[in-house]
Amino acid sequence: MIKVQNISKTYQDVDRQVTVFKDLSFSLSAGQTVALMGQSGSGKSTLLHLLGGFDTVSSGDIIVNNANITTMNDSQLSLFRRHRLGMIFQQYNIIPSLTALDNITFVRRLNGLPALDEDTEQLIDVLGLRDRLDHYPAQLSGGEQQRVATARALAAKPSLILADEPTGNLDEETAAHVMELLIKAVELNGVTLLLVTHSQTTANYLQSTWRLKKGVLHC
Repeated sequence: MIKVQNISKTYQDVDRQVTVFKDLSFSLSAGQTVALMGQSGSGKSTLLHLLGGFDTVSSGDIIVNNANITTMNDSQLSLFRRHRLGMIFQQYNIIPSLTALDNITFVRRLNGLPALDEDTEQLIDVLGLRDRLDHYPAQLSGGEQQRVATARALAAKPSLILADEPTGNLDEETAAHVMELLIKAVELNGVTLLLVTHSQTTANYLQSTWRLKKGVLHC
């Protein structure tokens, strides 16, 4: 599913070169769910951005479904993200001028798919959004907005979901509800999930917990 082979990431900070990680390797199989933990600044979000093709490695290869994304140009990366990748952000990043339904189906329609199919209808029900579809983001609670963001990420049937602190802005009870629904939806679609979190409670919902410390990944 995903093979990360000896990737390194460095950047220039004023007068010094900073190494985020060096020769990092791991693999994720289809349907695997992993929580990625580590201190702030350890490189967790950087790793997600590299896996999503939003940033470039300094060296090494990232292979998703037999495609090496480190060799793709911007156009190819855009298509990869539309067809293979779902992103869930801490800040939701849903479009304020669109209803919940239009947000959920946005990527599907962008990909030339029908806005709704049987699986999408089931996803809406699993995430408890049936009675909120006509509402705009400003009319939704934080938990509901995060569920809309989750549904949007899954609706186009990606093979990989990357989630960056998806419950970080939610209270404990709402976060637990969102995580329960997220895991149920991910299992329903057989999706691979890599989720960055600072919360051990959130991490416990996933199959495995990995820790990134001083550039070394402990699986």
